[in-house]
Amino acid sequence: MLDEQFPEITLPLSAEQLSWLPRNPAYAYRVEGNEVRLTPEPKVLHALLPFKKSSRAVVASDELSIRKLSSDDWPELRSLFFDAFSASQPFSLLSVAEAQQLADACATRTEQCEDGPLVESACHVMFQSRGQRIVGASLVTLTPAGPLTDFSHPDWKSTPPDDAVPEKWGRPHLTWVFVSPSYSRRGLASRLLHSSIAELQQLGFAEMSSTFLADNTPSLLWHWQMGFELPH
Repeated sequence: MLDEQFPEITLPLSAEQLSWLPRNPAYAYRVEGNEVRLTPEPKVLHALLPFKKSSRAVVASDELSIRKLSSDDWPELRSLFFDAFSASQPFSLLSVAEAQQLADACATRTEQCEDGPLVESACHVMFQSRGQRIVGASLVTLTPAGPLTDFSHPDWKSTPPDDAVPEKWGRPHLTWVFVSPSYSRRGLASRLLHSSIAELQQLGFAEMSSTFLADNTPSLLWHWQMGFELPH
């Protein structure tokens, strides 16, 4: 969904001035007279994480705790979603109002299972032990278990049954994992991921996939550190 939200950008620059600037890999650059037109061409990567025999234990904290997602959490998650992603592309390229609207749309899409059936027991939130404010979340859905190198494969056209989770249909997908900027760089996203993995293993799943924008270097490095592998 996000790869469709990059705006086209026009800059009042000459070809010489453009040569002085770094290029963003999410855009194609074209000089038209005294203007430079940036056409969005973001690349999406898909990665797979095979589960180990047992997931790493989630370390408890006096300040923060993890619990399963509740239906009452969604209003707070929408606000947190915007805070977590507002400095990342494509949100940072939009006006505040447009970015907020996109954040709400992304959260609503997942809540309404448009990204696939929610694996509710594997969707977790991290919250302050005092005050109960949510500071992070991991949201897991089910997608068809087709090959990540060929999305024209017939498996990707399969429709989830009503009992998709108990039937272990498809493959779990880490649709979103995000943390409040106030709690960034503390390993909270990793704790949320391992908490979700532990639940998925209990349900009988052996792997999960994830999707991220190739030009999002922090996300790419995080996936690599967590053991996600790009398909060959």
